[in-house]
Amino acid sequence: MLIIIVVYLPIFALTGVEGKMFHPMAFTVVAALIGALVLSLTFVPAAVALLLPGPVAENENMRVRWAKRCMRPC
Repeated sequence: MLIIIVVYLPIFALTGVEGKMFHPMAFTVVAALIGALVLSLTFVPAAVALLLPGPVAENENMRVRWAKRCMRPC
């Protein structure tokens, strides 16, 4: 998401007809991406914790255990 936002930032530097044409589009896309990022990091985990029955526990899968075992000597 950050890469897409950075790609849209130069559009804000356009002037003249190009700036008037593309500035609203770039603002809308960047605002939507930032809003989606904030919601995905705050609201969605809280909603999942509230909507799932029973306690929510964090479990490590096989890949994470393997990665930790490989990185432990480092």
